[in-house]
Amino acid sequence: MKNNRLLSFVTALAVSASVFTGLMPAAWAESDTISDTRPEETEEIVDEEIIDQVEEYSIQAASAEGLQAMTAATSIKFDQYSGTTFNENTLLCDAHVMLYAKNDNKTVIDSSNKTISGTSYSTRVKFGGTSKFAPDTGVIEKVIEVLPGAAGTLRVDFAHASSSGDPRTLAVTQGATTSTKELDAGALGSITVNVTKNESVYIYGLQGMNIYGMIYTPGAVATAEPEPTELPEPTEAITELSRLSESMDLEFSSCSGQSFASPTIICGGFLRVYAQRGYAVNFDDSNKTIDGVKYMTRMKMNNAGYLNGEDSYRVLEVLPDVNGVLQVDFAHASSSGEPRAIAVNHNGETVTKECFAGGTESIKLNVTAGKSVYIYGLANINIYGVRFMAGEEITPEPTIDPDATPTPEPVLYEMDYKMQFNFAEYSDKTFTAPTILNNED
Repeated sequence: MKNNRLLSFVTALAVSASVFTGLMPAAWAESDTISDTRPEETEEIVDEEIIDQVEEYSIQAASAEGLQAMTAATSIKFDQYSGTTFNENTLLCDAHVMLYAKNDNKTVIDSSNKTISGTSYSTRVKFGGTSKFAPDTGVIEKVIEVLPGAAGTLRVDFAHASSSGDPRTLAVTQGATTSTKELDAGALGSITVNVTKNESVYIYGLQGMNIYGMIYTPGAVATAEPEPTELPEPTEAITELSRLSESMDLEFSSCSGQSFASPTIICGGFLRVYAQRGYAVNFDDSNKTIDGVKYMTRMKMNNAGYLNGEDSYRVLEVLPDVNGVLQVDFAHASSSGEPRAIAVNHNGETVTKECFAGGTESIKLNVTAGKSVYIYGLANINIYGVRFMAGEEITPEPTIDPDATPTPEPVLYEMDYKMQFNFAEYSDKTFTAPTILNNED
């Protein structure tokens, strides 16, 4: 009897449910939403840890709605969005990128030509401030999300968003793993991380950052970068400069996209860059013609240099093996403001030269064999190249003795009455200076 009553109750409940469903709007009937309501009494015991995992997964899945997995090698750039300001979470790059910018109005994609780790870019994502990444509370702002379709590596090319100030850090998070990389002011850099299949990767700045692009390589494995040190241990590579024994033009195209925060030999061994962590120099593309030479890359000092032995930073060293003339081509690092000066120290003497805002200049000096030349800015400048002319010498311009008695200028008189001239008295004379003839008082 009990069973029959229970069966009747269940049947009635089912009929009522079907009638209610028929009365529901179509949107309700097709909804995937499942109510959390369940009977107070149940024989099924659900593990709370599993519920937490499901809720966490649902948050991540919602944030990635519409995001397409990258299933092949993918290079992501933002050229087609140049000049766009975002105030909504937006899918970009064929839905391979989610840009979190809801109610922001500060995240912008604009033009910026940079070469980073060998890849050329013409646009960047400017976050315009510090990112917020707290997926457990649903707060994700100024963040980029991508989804790898297979295990591999993801490289992010980025830049410090300011030319001055403290170093800033970029973070890349996948699951419980977060990798970070710090850049000095004005510097460019890359971070490469190993990624797993079908789990979102989030890219964000702990301070203001600009993102230029990403390269996803399925099947690849990234090797860990060594921890940076304040000063490197001395090695042959950084203690022995190649000497300039013949005329040579040194430029920085082989260093484009690189940043140095420790003493480093560049340009085939002929130049040494002095840098330290927190006082880095970096190289990027910039087209200039200075004193007839076309350059495509510059060395950005990022601020004034400091010359003091092994503590030096933002200093360039070159070592001539024969006497000659050294020329440094440089530019003011800003299009406005006061003039800025370069300093060149050699053989116990320092010479300087100023450059106006937005301008370019060259400084030349005679150099002696076996004596290092140190080049640095007294303020923020960019260096484009160093030229060495072996065996040449700059002849100093003649100086004027301030105590010498000046030779009076001849006076030409007016003709205020009828006059007749002939030159008989000057026959066979040669003149090498302006001379008054037929001078009559």
